[in-house]
Amino acid sequence: MLFRSAESNEVDQVLTQEPEEAAKLLGQFTIRGADPVAGAAGLNKGGAKSQQATERPKDGAPAFLPLVVQRHKGAQFNNSHQVNTVVLDNAQVFASNYARPEFYFRHLHGHTMTIDKVTIRTWPASRAGAYPVGCGLIFMADSLEAFERTKPFHKFSAEEYKSWKAKRAQDPRPLRPYEPVSFFEFDERPSITIDIDHKQECRFVMLKPTGFRVKPHHFRQSPNELPMELEFFGVHGSSSAYDPQAAFCTSG
Repeated sequence: MLFRSAESNEVDQVLTQEPEEAAKLLGQFTIRGADPVAGAAGLNKGGAKSQQATERPKDGAPAFLPLVVQRHKGAQFNNSHQVNTVVLDNAQVFASNYARPEFYFRHLHGHTMTIDKVTIRTWPASRAGAYPVGCGLIFMADSLEAFERTKPFHKFSAEEYKSWKAKRAQDPRPLRPYEPVSFFEFDERPSITIDIDHKQECRFVMLKPTGFRVKPHHFRQSPNELPMELEFFGVHGSSSAYDPQAAFCTSG
């Protein structure tokens, strides 16, 4: 279901199915095994089997928590580059026709997550006709509404984040849900894994790209005007079943 903002002409793609149903519709893998529809295909476009979301990576790193895309600000470039593929550790790539996309993820089964690290993958050269994501911010919250207040950070560079982080460390108050928990920036590697600077439990995690891997050809072009592409987003950590009663007591 798509909702278009009357003021900003932005598009939010919202997936509202129940976890098990969402897994089927998105072609996502569950903890118990591959989705039967996706499994019938067996192979992705590159001819390799899609890696199960909870499978331990070959390099021995911790397994990724199973995620689904809860919401995406923007729209896909075409049907060949679906947004739901960014949570699958394979060779598919997503391209957004929206200049400044945002990605909102949740646990496949609605669990509360404690995230230690985040892995992000884009390639130095475009694979889908858009500019690969080069840097950005990570946010965590228990409600999607909190992410609506992250706009003050949408142009942050590595230096700006470092300065903000140092000043924020002097504030004894807990991190607010609309404040970033980490910043990432690619070097020449296609995949990076970063530590979370401010670890906390959350139900949702947000990826907010703030820049490209490749500088636009024309000086007038900026992240506000050009589409971006992303291959993979995964999180490492632990999860537990969400307890609404505990959340209610905590909020009170």
